[in-house]
Formats: sequence, C-alpha cells, structure tokens
Amino acid sequence: VYPSKENPVILKVGDTDLMASDISAGGISFDNKNFKMGATYPLEITLPIINKTFIVETKIHKIDDKNICRCSIVGLSEDQEDQIHSYILARQKEEIAESKGKSF
Repeated sequence: VYPSKENPVILKVGDTDLMASDISAGGISFDNKNFKMGATYPLEITLPIINKTFIVETKIHKIDDKNICRCSIVGLSEDQEDQIHSYILARQKEEIAESKGKSF
C-alpha cells in the first residue's frame, strides 16, 4: 500500500530519516540516499494509524530508475508482521473510504 501524505510511514534507515514510498507484508520502498544495492541496514519503522514502532533490518535488492530502493524487511517477529498487516488493512480501508467519497 501507499502511505497517505497526512499519515506517512516514518523510517530511519541507518542514520537517515525517510518516509516509505510503499510498504507490504515483507517489503518496503524508500528514496535512495546513498544506500548500496545488496547492503543490509538497521531499520526503524513507525506505522501511523496503529501507532507502532519497531526496529528490524532492511536489505536493498534493487535501486530502480527513479532512484527508489526496493527492499525486504528482515527479522520481523510474528507480532511485528501482524502489526504491518493491521496497518495495511487499515490503510486499504482508508483508501476505499476516500474513493467512495469522490465522484467519478
């Protein structure tokens, strides 16, 4: 899912503060700020809506042509995975509510 601009997913990758471009159950994307493909970095994720923060790691698998790092989230506990799923479900519900409020 794509986090909303009003409630971004806040990240700290190594010592760099960022916002997630998108997030899934096992992956995350963010702007490349001199990260290296194939490298693993400490990752702090703060999920809005459900207000949870946890520290894991991220491995950069690809840096695309828009300079976005495409990564996996490494070292998630079952509880942390459930929290990400809860955030994704809440965000999907938000997106549905937003689309119902707009006329086409």
